[in-house]
Amino acid sequence: NGGMINASKSTVSMKGDALQTIPANFFESNKILNLEIANSSVSGVELAGKLDVYRSLNFSTVGLKLTTNNSLTLKSTLNETAWVGDLTGKKIEGNVTVERFIPTAITHVKSWQLLAVPTFGNQTVNQSWQDSATSANQSRYAGYGTMITSSLSNALSLGFDLYTPNGGTMKTYSSSDSSYIGIASTQIPIQNSKGYFVYVRGDRTVTTYNATAKPTVLRTTGKLYTANVNELPPVTTIGANRFECIGNPYASAIDFRTINKSGIIDNTFYVWDPLLTGYNIQGGYQTISSTNGYLPIPGGTSNYSGNEPVTSIQSGQAFFMHATGAGSGGNISFVESCKIAGSKMQFRENNETNNLNFISTKLYGVNNTGNYLADGNMLVLDAAYNNSYNKEDVLKLKNSSENFGIFSEGKLLSIEARQSYNPFDTLQYQLNNVRIQSYQLKINLHVDSINTLMPVMVDRYTNIQYPLNWMDSLTINFNISSNPLSYASNRFYMLIKPVAILPLDKIELTGANINNKTNKLLFKVYNPNFIKQYEIQRSTTGNNFTTISTISLNINNQHQDDFEYIDQSCISSSNFYRIKVVNIDGSFQYSNLINITNKFKDFDITMSTNLISNNQVSLIIQSKNKGNVQFFVVDEIGRVMQSDKFAYLKGTQQNTINLNPHLSKGIYFLKLSVENNSSPIVFKIIK
Repeated sequence: NGGMINASKSTVSMKGDALQTIPANFFESNKILNLEIANSSVSGVELAGKLDVYRSLNFSTVGLKLTTNNSLTLKSTLNETAWVGDLTGKKIEGNVTVERFIPTAITHVKSWQLLAVPTFGNQTVNQSWQDSATSANQSRYAGYGTMITSSLSNALSLGFDLYTPNGGTMKTYSSSDSSYIGIASTQIPIQNSKGYFVYVRGDRTVTTYNATAKPTVLRTTGKLYTANVNELPPVTTIGANRFECIGNPYASAIDFRTINKSGIIDNTFYVWDPLLTGYNIQGGYQTISSTNGYLPIPGGTSNYSGNEPVTSIQSGQAFFMHATGAGSGGNISFVESCKIAGSKMQFRENNETNNLNFISTKLYGVNNTGNYLADGNMLVLDAAYNNSYNKEDVLKLKNSSENFGIFSEGKLLSIEARQSYNPFDTLQYQLNNVRIQSYQLKINLHVDSINTLMPVMVDRYTNIQYPLNWMDSLTINFNISSNPLSYASNRFYMLIKPVAILPLDKIELTGANINNKTNKLLFKVYNPNFIKQYEIQRSTTGNNFTTISTISLNINNQHQDDFEYIDQSCISSSNFYRIKVVNIDGSFQYSNLINITNKFKDFDITMSTNLISNNQVSLIIQSKNKGNVQFFVVDEIGRVMQSDKFAYLKGTQQNTINLNPHLSKGIYFLKLSVENNSSPIVFKIIK
């Protein structure tokens, strides 16, 4: 009947079976750590006065209803942010105030924040994040709100605090042109499924750009999104090959893996990290993807270490997603089961073992205040991936300061997924937005050893090569000067280089004649390592060899040691053969030389190829006597398009027919009437 209950470190469970009312000032400082609604009555629990929940609001299995009478606040502090549990089958009547603590001047300086609005209703930007400020009442409550400015010429009349010609400080993302657009007025409803990009100087006592930063709380008041009709979170559509910004709709942390993703949505999300400073000390994007086991890229901050997987998105946090592929894109929707318990200022999960094969490269700036992490990227190697661009390859969201990504197939990536590396493959980096100062690249390799290959980091500007091992780390110091080559975007690349290329022990070539114009070749290779291809070469004299076929090698036949080739177009009675062995570094060697003697008729004529690209048809004639040939070029419907004749001599010779250059592309027939030959010879040619 008197006094108050101190519940600041307690869980209060309302377990009645009839309406229960929590009186005003019943709890000391109106503070509860955890509130559980376990009342089984449809009337549930109602608040008769202000109540602040500092950790959690949950319903038990039998709990049904909480009536807030617009008096409930979910608090947010440096230590934690209050969250609401699964509301499936539950009901919250009335508005709720949801806070988000911004640790400006504690963990970071003035910075941009990517924030969500976890309530809906008619509350305006002015009533929420400007704390209902007027020109006569700049700061109603210390520790709340922030200054909001605009580059619109009539900014003050639109409710903004200041006119800032270089851009406003509260923006929404436009997916149509991949840009941020300043809000039109502070009198618009703050409800927005996309969230906002907001520059936070501190609370509303920080009125100028050079004033000392302070921490602040941004809060909104309205209905909570639930599982009930008319309270469902909005669905976001992401167009094909576009980014979209999405706000976490719940007053709770959510697990990204349980968000409903339809269509061609990538299994990747991007968050803004105010601790990823860059040279402008205002934050940068962290890329978090299933491709690398949800390890943030570049990581390296106390928010996102990069050493531990992250799948949670916090209350009040907005994020980006992307849709890769053809079609109409896809949709993102949320259900109550997305929610997870707890909240963290440092958004990290528990340690998990990760067996990725990867190459991680981070860019650090070096100035008079020390080193700062600017950006980074990762290559992931796994048999489940392929070497072509697809949705496992994670596009990069560009920072306003330095950017360091992987350039592949015309795309700038934060994470590239590959199946394997072959000798002389390259990993091309792209460097942008650097300043004249010193920088460092920190490279960390964690790849199952490939004994025959060695990664080498190459600096095109200095021509220095830095050899690495597959389980290795290396720091490269470099400088950016006024020389454009020093800040060329393609300055760095990684070359996958063979450890050594040893000559073949031996290659043996043998062969025999099968019939009039066909020879069979067999060759055996000893110690076949790092071979790019075999070229089968032929000559009629033993000099001036011509390549008649090429056998290109890949990872599947690199170690094959015996080959067979059938030559069905022998050009003389005597054919000389050899094999040219081309190594992957361009060096080459030859096999032994063999000669195969063929028997041929009194007259024979062959064509080297029927694909004509230079208006010339090459014929090989073998004859025991001299004579003449009348030829006709005929189209597919029998029209003669060209005719002429030429003479041939005794022996083996090459004759060239020059086609009419005005002959259009298509299929034709070359008819040859040979002197002393009873029937014409016909070849099909394709121009």
